[in-house]
Parts: sequence; structure tokens; C-alpha cells
Amino acid sequence: MNPFDLTKPVQQQNGRAARILCTDAKNSKYPVVALAVDADGEEHPLSYTKEGKHMLGCTSPSDLINVPLKKTVKFWVNVYEDGSCVPHVAEETAHEEAGLTRIACAYIEREVTEGEGL
Repeated sequence: MNPFDLTKPVQQQNGRAARILCTDAKNSKYPVVALAVDADGEEHPLSYTKEGKHMLGCTSPSDLINVPLKKTVKFWVNVYEDGSCVPHVAEETAHEEAGLTRIACAYIEREVTEGEGL
């Protein structure tokens, strides 16, 4: 995961929306002010550290994180009789490296989110 960046879009750790209003509030510990959305969809101003922490010394569901990047991945998977699968980034490679018991070569295109499944 990349380090927190105040210049990029943010959300709360719990997945709810947030938007930064300023990063220079006259508060030495909490100079970042953001509008954070609650469970009812209402926005509330909250103060944060420059690292996106809502409370010093602990982790909070309201902490700010950068919105995870989404990316579309495309690959081919050789599927074998025993149920095993071997992915390949190119169709040509999938065919060249196919074993004798291959029963299918499936094309997969999927949107993934940074950090998904980790």
C-alpha cells in the first residue's frame, strides 16, 4: 500500500466518503479538516493529523486513507482436467505453454481494487 497522500482523493478507513476542506488549520496536531460522511449519509467536519489519523495513538474507522486505485486486468487461464489453473498474461503464451491435459483456455477481464484480497 502506498503512503497516505493528502493531495489525492480520500475516504474513511470504514469505506465511507470524505473530502478534505483544508490542510492548514491552526492546530499543531490536527491541521487537516475534512467533511466525513456518517452512517446516515450526513457530512460532519472532523480534524485529522497530516497522516490522516482522527485520534493520535490509535486506529479509528474514521481515519483517512487514499481512495484505493482500481485497475482492469486481462489474462488467460489454462484449465486442466484435475481442476488446476495456470494464468498467463498473453494468449499466445497460454497456448504455447499448455499441458497435454488442458481442457480449456479461458479469457478473464476483471476490475480489481488495490489491496483487494490481501
